[in-house]
Amino acid sequence: MKIAGSGALNLDLIYEVAELEAVSVSGITLRAGRETWGSHTQASALRQELEKKGRLIAKSGGGSAANTLCALARMGFDCFFIGSVGEDEEGSFILESMEGVDCSLVSRKGTSSLCIIVLGRNNKDRAMFVAPGPVSVDSSRKDLMRILKETDLFHFTSLVQPEGIPLQERLLSRTGGNAVISFDPGEIYAARGKQALKDLLIHTDILFATDYELGRLFGSKREQDIIRCELAARNRKALMKYRLFRELSSPVIAKKMGSSGAALCFRNGEIFCPAQKVDDIVDNTGAGDAFNAGLLAALLGGKGGRQALEEGIGLAAASLRFPGRSWIKGLSA
Repeated sequence: MKIAGSGALNLDLIYEVAELEAVSVSGITLRAGRETWGSHTQASALRQELEKKGRLIAKSGGGSAANTLCALARMGFDCFFIGSVGEDEEGSFILESMEGVDCSLVSRKGTSSLCIIVLGRNNKDRAMFVAPGPVSVDSSRKDLMRILKETDLFHFTSLVQPEGIPLQERLLSRTGGNAVISFDPGEIYAARGKQALKDLLIHTDILFATDYELGRLFGSKREQDIIRCELAARNRKALMKYRLFRELSSPVIAKKMGSSGAALCFRNGEIFCPAQKVDDIVDNTGAGDAFNAGLLAALLGGKGGRQALEEGIGLAAASLRFPGRSWIKGLSA
């Protein structure tokens, strides 16, 4: 099966400090479990502060969609990424880290995006700061349009740059009628509100989100009301070949609840699964991306809603034992 993805391609730098609260940089507020963004100048100041008060524990390629596609490629799926990296050494490093993913549709321009991940040593929670580089994708390329028409799943996540949403709207308009569309807006897109995302949401079959992100987008509405009132009905015949959609129909909200577990919410109810207990947590940075990959792989493999949810939770738990993206190396087809 063919999977295409769109989102940020970052150089991830993971620092460990005693306490997040001890890190103080003008214009940057680090909050546990949250993500913020700004300039490369701010990122440089943050790195200087972290070199004084902590230590660099890992360096890897990153980005939510990139992590999910790397995991799916490791599990045997044919994966293509659509995005941009810089013309610098960091861009070369990022592309080399996309092991197993076809990056022939990734362009190179300017300075690479940087994501600084700060882990609190005592509670193992994390805060993230993103400094984006430019986005330069030619959505009219014939090879890109051919792959989008052929794809079975298109998975996309946020881009900080203002041109990110219009770009992804164009990409979605070029997907074939058979593609499952999965969307993880994250904090960056959730902060822009549902009106800014309306043309992305109406294409979405699976919306991955936390309670915080759902609240930013839709206020206090219940998930079932969000599905009925805010998302478009997507009962396409093409989706009926997947057991999950035969059981639940589309759209579905995959709600990520951290240490509490996760739920699949659909028009008439929800399926909940508790989190797996992990004693030796190293880094929770990629757990949400691992959850996405596990659930999507199960969906494409013909699994039903409960089993897909359990496999997503299982992969998320496994990822907690490794720094950065290194959990992906343990996967196999």
